[in-house]
Amino acid sequence: MAATLIGETGTFGIASDQTGLIITAQDENFSTQTRPVLNNTGEPVGMALYGDRLAMTIRGLATSSSPFDSRMAATLTAANTYSDHFRAAVTTSFGRNVIESVRRSLAIEDFVQFEVGSTLYPLMSTE
Repeated sequence: MAATLIGETGTFGIASDQTGLIITAQDENFSTQTRPVLNNTGEPVGMALYGDRLAMTIRGLATSSSPFDSRMAATLTAANTYSDHFRAAVTTSFGRNVIESVRRSLAIEDFVQFEVGSTLYPLMSTE
């Protein structure tokens, strides 16, 4: 059953499950590379920012009906939209989200769990 929100609240829960995963958490880490311009005493007086990217980690439980299938270096289509903190506007259909790590956890009396790490490169072609 969906949560009932009362009063002033934030966004609650995760909107959609990934194909083959019941998502328990999704983390997003936006970053950019920087290169400072230093004066003759080594103090920064300017800066170049470039190489925007989004490192994403999705954690979840594997479903029994349609098992999660991820391959290293495959393109991940995220089921949930992410907030756009890039310097240029980016949509979920723009750029390439490359799977860079997959962790599978098994335990007695627990469900099979996955942790998928990917990086979205906003200007990389999806083809």
